[in-house]
Amino acid sequence: MDNMDNKKKKIIENIRKWSDELVLKDVEKVLRRLDKSEEKDEETYKYFTEIYDEIFHDLLFEKIKIEHNTKKLLEMLALPVNTRTLLMKERIVKKNFK
Repeated sequence: MDNMDNKKKKIIENIRKWSDELVLKDVEKVLRRLDKSEEKDEETYKYFTEIYDEIFHDLLFEKIKIEHNTKKLLEMLALPVNTRTLLMKERIVKKNFK
């Protein structure tokens, strides 16, 4: 199992360095094929499912990290309604989304 973990780490490391959503789509294709296969190898399926989950998580949070405006908007929306008036929220939006 250590060998599988090392391979998985290496794949994920390469994906983080060189690729984008296309790799995620390739992994999705593999998962679909494995899912339709008559002789499903559970270990292989689990392996690719874990890789897919980690890649998806990384892509999602990288995008949020990169998109400063998205982060600001999420922070604003997370505030309780009572702490900000509508006018204050409009000012925050105008300030952050010029």
